[in-house]
Amino acid sequence: MCSSDLWSVCLLGEGVDGVTQRIDLLALGAIPSPNDIDEIGVTQTTGRRLLSELQQAVVTLQEAALRAAAKERTATTSDLTLKDYRLRKVQTLFGTVSLRVPRLVNQGRIESVLPTSCGARSTREFDDLRNKLSAWMSFRSAMALLGEMYPVEDGKSAQTAMRQIAIAAERQDNTPLCDVSLDDARIALPLDTTFVRARDTDEHRSLEILVGAVSQGAEPIRYFAAPFKQKDNCVRLGKAALAACGTGEIEAFSDSARSVRAMAKSIGVPTKPISDWFHLAMRIRHAISVADALEASTEPIACANEAVQARLRVMRTELWKGDITTVARTQRAIRPHLKKHSDEPHSSPRLKRIKKLRAAMKKLGTYVRNADARIVDYCTRKIEGKRLGTSLVEGAAEFIVNARMAKSQHMRWTSKGAYNLLQVRTANINDRLGEAKHAA
Repeated sequence: MCSSDLWSVCLLGEGVDGVTQRIDLLALGAIPSPNDIDEIGVTQTTGRRLLSELQQAVVTLQEAALRAAAKERTATTSDLTLKDYRLRKVQTLFGTVSLRVPRLVNQGRIESVLPTSCGARSTREFDDLRNKLSAWMSFRSAMALLGEMYPVEDGKSAQTAMRQIAIAAERQDNTPLCDVSLDDARIALPLDTTFVRARDTDEHRSLEILVGAVSQGAEPIRYFAAPFKQKDNCVRLGKAALAACGTGEIEAFSDSARSVRAMAKSIGVPTKPISDWFHLAMRIRHAISVADALEASTEPIACANEAVQARLRVMRTELWKGDITTVARTQRAIRPHLKKHSDEPHSSPRLKRIKKLRAAMKKLGTYVRNADARIVDYCTRKIEGKRLGTSLVEGAAEFIVNARMAKSQHMRWTSKGAYNLLQVRTANINDRLGEAKHAA
């Protein structure tokens, strides 16, 4: 092969009658020996142009097939006549293509050879990829990446991406779950909330987001999320996720917040949500850390501090086993050890920490005595391999909400905009983004 040979890319087709058709796509010119590793293969610009030319060539062949199909229908049906050819431009992943679609007239009613859904300006594949990118990064970054990787000419502005997210969210709302499980294993429904910056700051500076997950046996986890103040949407999404499960017993988990408990009841959870052990352990840990920092200037004070620290650790073990009365017993047991000693100055750091410890114990007692809290035997549940809390959605809140609607990037969201984006993100995570019907 000579280095001065000229090369081109073309399509060759062989008909049933043996006639060969040729469609020239792109002239590559001479292909010399590469002088550097960067000269190996075709460049990104050449590849994008080649994909675009190939796509248009394929669409041209499809257009000819549409014309033949229209002529065949008019020849076999007396009521049909060919009206005209309507020019359509459709954005695909490999460039914007143009085709003339035949339109037929049937007793005064116009109908297209293509289905009605083909009135869309872009293909389903292009819309799905655009929505996935928009769900995982900012709209501007997603569209910049889309335009960099593919020969995209239209439909790559941030405003278009936001509109398409809203359309995809509406399609998700209208698409029922079709994969209903027949498993009768226990159903876990952890619920948690997180916050993002709100755009409408007249009422609140933050927008509360409810994040939930439904897990049953070996079935895939189903996530759902929506702004908390959109109670109807939260309840609808929760019920839809539960409806796809079997007939097992439902166990909800929360941080004992009254609003979350009420939401779980509205979704259809028959019993009070189990209090998350992680949130309870954090409160216990706070009290223990304050007790561990108590200063000991004399030996009697040191003994008193050790007695307080030992009793708090016993309290943690008893709470782990579901005994909620241990907090009150601990408060009575440590009260004599928290008194001021005769040789202790009034302004000692120990007295300040004792005041802080009493406040922490009071808050812990209020937490476990709260009517919305449900403390169970976490030790037995751990041995039996059952869930202990909302860890499933603690991480989900991070990668569903915070990773995209980042507060550190000063993004601000309306309730409607947050809902639309969350529906696309959860649908993508649940592998349901492609199930929704493509609107015309």
